[in-house]
Amino acid sequence: MQFLINKYFSKLCSEKFFKNDDEEIIGKVKDVIQNLEEQIDFVKNPDNGIDKEDIDFIILNAKELISEINNKYSNKNDIIKIYNHPMSGFYVLQDKKSLLEDLKEYYEEEKAV
Repeated sequence: MQFLINKYFSKLCSEKFFKNDDEEIIGKVKDVIQNLEEQIDFVKNPDNGIDKEDIDFIILNAKELISEINNKYSNKNDIIKIYNHPMSGFYVLQDKKSLLEDLKEYYEEEKAV
C-alpha cells in the first residue's frame, strides 16, 4: 500500500509537499517532521507573542506526533498525511488506507481536468 501512496504522490507533486496548510500536510516523513520541528521553534520564540499555555500544548502535541510518526515509519521518504483534527485541536496522523484513497481521488480529479 505504501508503494502506491508514494507513486500517487510522485505523479501529483514535484514539490516538497502536496498540501501544507492549517488543515493538512501531505509530504515525505522527513519533511513533515521538519515542519513540526519548525512549528515548535516558532512557538518557542518569545517575539511571536504566543502565550505559555498554547506553547506548551503545541510543543507537547508536536513531539508526541513526531514520536508516533517515527515509530510507524522507518523509511523517511515515505509519504504521510497529518490533518488538523477538530476534537484534538492539533494534527493527527492519517491511516494509510485513507491517505491512498485521498491521493487516488486527487489524481483522478487532476486527470479529468
